[in-house]
Amino acid sequence: MFRIFYGCGLRISEALNLKVKDVDLENGIIAIYESKNDNDRLIPLSNNLTIIIKNYFNKMHKNPCDEDYFFYVSDCKVPIIKSTLRFAFARILKSANIEKNKYNNPRIHDFRHTFRCKLFEEIY
Repeated sequence: MFRIFYGCGLRISEALNLKVKDVDLENGIIAIYESKNDNDRLIPLSNNLTIIIKNYFNKMHKNPCDEDYFFYVSDCKVPIIKSTLRFAFARILKSANIEKNKYNNPRIHDFRHTFRCKLFEEIY
């Protein structure tokens, strides 16, 4: 999921609410519906990210249903909750020896900002 945040610039709620039907693994496209300000958009995936997501999908979704959540913990009918995601992120930061303090407080949403900055750099 963190790869998708970095590689696609998704908001946390957008990733958590993704359903199987929203992810086109054949064409490498994620569809986001009714996001902020009720906007819809299509997000292209890089070839590498598409492969990673396909591997995840094949491992996690044995009998997929269109209405299943793409990312889940134990029941594909129930999405991952934000606190679980934040806990996982904190564990990643700790394993990378990145400590939070008043000057350095990485957030999951920072992946979105990084994605946008990289996109602007490429355009420039």
